[in-house]
Amino acid sequence: MSESEEAPPWLREARARGVLSRLSDRLVADLIQGGQRVAYPAGAVVPGWEEAPWAAIVLRGCMRVFLPSPEGSQITLRYLRTGDIIGTFDGTEPVLARSLQATDPCELLHLDVSRLTILAQSEPQLAWVLLLETVQALRQAHRSYSIRTFGSIRLRVANALLERALACGGAVAGTVVLGTQHELATAAGTVREVIASALQALKREGVIEVRRGRVVILDPVRLAREADGGLGVGPAD
Repeated sequence: MSESEEAPPWLREARARGVLSRLSDRLVADLIQGGQRVAYPAGAVVPGWEEAPWAAIVLRGCMRVFLPSPEGSQITLRYLRTGDIIGTFDGTEPVLARSLQATDPCELLHLDVSRLTILAQSEPQLAWVLLLETVQALRQAHRSYSIRTFGSIRLRVANALLERALACGGAVAGTVVLGTQHELATAAGTVREVIASALQALKREGVIEVRRGRVVILDPVRLAREADGGLGVGPAD
């Protein structure tokens, strides 16, 4: 892809947002060279991605990064949407047992991580963009821990709904958030019965509508306030 060429159709959405939107056409072409596109169905977990240096860019869909516990609970660290980059760029210790799951049908561009490393060491623009992405990921992880540690169940539920809506396209009146109550309970770090009670309370107040396998956002402004909960940890855009 030269300076005068347009991005291929499969890359255009990711090129318009995230890491690739901040790079020149030349750098984008260099970065994606040798990459492989892989599709994942909803619910799929990307296998073995923390076992070796690895990097990928989300081409379409929404993915969830989470930490599983030996007891079966989880902490959602962040949601990824089109244009976001994820991976373990080198073998630096310690290794976290993070997992990456598609929340809807997704496609990743698996990058040549050796090529990425060489480019980051020789191209200041790319190194700076990757640094900014790392800072953002850390802030989102700290925010998740804050909500999990200090937040009420109501806050966790509202946050899980809003984060998923934002990651999958945006939160406006009428936005549909897919996911069973069990899936939402996992994201919020609680059990289905507790989630059901919190969802019904938000429904009675006109914030959401609860349907089978999905939640419809009726009042996104109120939901955003509930997701903050006075902790000063409003969701990332």
